[in-house]
Amino acid sequence: VCIGAVVSSTAPLSADLEVTGPVTLSVFVSSTALDLDVTAKLVYVCPDGQARSLCEGIQRARFRDGPDHAQLLTPGEVAEISVNLIATANVSSMFAH
Repeated sequence: VCIGAVVSSTAPLSADLEVTGPVTLSVFVSSTALDLDVTAKLVYVCPDGQARSLCEGIQRARFRDGPDHAQLLTPGEVAEISVNLIATANVSSMFAH
């Protein structure tokens, strides 16, 4: 069940853009739940509207400090969660326009 989503977009690119290397999203969350999953996806949207997924990842809140340091959220407190989207290597011109 998705209970919230954040989407961020830029203006259309005026030149090719290269995205190469590791990609990480850091978010600060507060929840009444003890645990939750944060998912993230980096998507290139072509001028014709086609969406191309470049990389994605998921992080369970309880493992935000690593798999050996499980810690549930404290309801109402803010916690930082970083999602590793794995590395990517893309240039926007490689997609048909």
